Amino acid sequence: MCTLNEATMQVASEFKENAPLIGIIFGVGSLIASGVVAAMSARKVDKILDDHKDHLSDIKKAKENKTIDEKTASREVAKCYGHTAWKMFRAFAPSVTLAVVGCTSIGWGYSIEHSRLIDTKEKLATTSAVLAGTLSDFRGYRERTRARFGPEVDNELMYDIHKEEVEETVTDKKGNEKVVKKKETVMGPVGTPGFDIYAQWFNKDTSHAWNNNYELNKVYLMEIEDIVNDMLTVRGHLTVNDIYAEIGLKDEFDQPLRTKAGQVMGWINDPSKIRQIDFGMHEPINQDFWNGKSPNCLIIPIPEGNIWELLKD
Repeated sequence: MCTLNEATMQVASEFKENAPLIGIIFGVGSLIASGVVAAMSARKVDKILDDHKDHLSDIKKAKENKTIDEKTASREVAKCYGHTAWKMFRAFAPSVTLAVVGCTSIGWGYSIEHSRLIDTKEKLATTSAVLAGTLSDFRGYRERTRARFGPEVDNELMYDIHKEEVEETVTDKKGNEKVVKKKETVMGPVGTPGFDIYAQWFNKDTSHAWNNNYELNKVYLMEIEDIVNDMLTVRGHLTVNDIYAEIGLKDEFDQPLRTKAGQVMGWINDPSKIRQIDFGMHEPINQDFWNGKSPNCLIIPIPEGNIWELLKD
């Protein structure tokens, strides 16, 4: 059972988290209420103006009957206008107050949301810089490994490729079954290889374009790979999310796949390179796909860095 202090802290935390929404909703409600109150106050205006006219008429008659002099009449007229202005102010003060409160509340909610957006952008920029640095370091490590030990050793370490002893039941010519042991080259349980955090599976659960036919999927991915390279040449830059969209990848809500890192990481066109974007279909983890044994492929786009830092100002 939570204490009063814990309950208060929980309410305060919820209020702080939803402060922008609360401010905007309260502000809109206040503006609506202001309109309603103004409409109700408008009904009093006719009586106030009628009283004002009657008072001025009485002053004019008194002046014509010479019961008051010119100076007194002017003073009474000024008082009449002052009283009328005060009555009008009192009639519309609640409406004006609600309108001011509403506008202030909306501005307060927007200010909080804007501040949070700026903080999020700064954090995203920092995260992107860290990701770019990590990716660059990892690429350098792989290049050094390949240079010293060769690509075969690099692939074995990268994808945990190793020999395993497996048992298989075989039937001899006489129809007798026996269990034999043999060694097979297998790949470790590495879903997304190494630091390739941008890798995404292309299968029936992740893409609208997937087909249960290896040949169709292979031709499709090769065409998309050509298309995105052409897009990079024309547009000058592409993000990882752009690649996901062209492939037709989707999230758990059946919406186009979008990731935070994929929004800022990507490629800048380099005229000196013929092809900059590779889906990694030749990687060892995709050997069954490339050899026609599986219709599923792990898309491994390797971005060149944070495109917002690579773009010129």
